[in-house]
Amino acid sequence: ATEALAHQDAVVERVTRTVAERISVDERLRALGIQPAESQANFCWLHLGEDRDEAEIMRGLQERGVLVRAGGALGSQTPALRVTYGLPEENRRFLDALAEVLQPAAAR
Repeated sequence: ATEALAHQDAVVERVTRTVAERISVDERLRALGIQPAESQANFCWLHLGEDRDEAEIMRGLQERGVLVRAGGALGSQTPALRVTYGLPEENRRFLDALAEVLQPAAAR
């Protein structure tokens, strides 16, 4: 915290970058048919929908080298994910993997 106070310009830059990524990720999630919860943090919470299997999606993401937090592990009663916003290439990798995992099995 002390170091961050000494480098406010870097903190502002990091916050600006995170906000831009939050907007970008949220837009792409909506394009996938997923409505992320409103966030003012460095992560998003997204409900996957009652008809989706959270464990299967987690497994599919992990097989593609993408690690996120399962909503069930955090107390969600419905399928959900908690995803930290990363660098543009990390976010793109997550979103591409999620889009692939959400495709019907016949389309894969």
